[in-house]
Parts: sequence; C-alpha cells; structure tokens
Amino acid sequence: MEGEEKEKSAEQMLGNSPKKEFRGEQRFSKWQLLGSERFSGRRDLLTALLSEEKVYSVFEAEKIIEKFLKGKVK
Repeated sequence: MEGEEKEKSAEQMLGNSPKKEFRGEQRFSKWQLLGSERFSGRRDLLTALLSEEKVYSVFEAEKIIEKFLKGKVK
C-alpha cells in the first residue's frame, strides 16, 4: 500500500510538470516556448496557435507554425 502511494505521488508530480519527457523529447508549456530565443521571431504566431493547457516539443511547435503558414487564405 505504501509503495502505491509513493508511486501515485510521483505520477502526480510528473503530470503537473510543464516539462515532460516523451519518446526522448522534452516538452514545454506555451509560455516556456514564448520565452525561448529560438522562437523570438514567431512569438505572435505561438501566442495565437498554442494552447495554454498543453505541452509541446520544439518539433511540434515548429510543425504547428509550418502548417499554419502553408494554410490556404479564405
């Protein structure tokens, strides 16, 4: 029982972390990406496109920007 409680606590802490490891990729909150130098020229797009409730890898953020920029104008 005690081991299960410790395991749950660790899972809860990891689940609440803005950074997560997933398949070897570090994941970041919208605000962490906005604060990075890598996206300094794309902050306006990230602000509009990313959700505050999700975390993203750098690759995912770049793909979201790329998809938006290649989208059709209505």
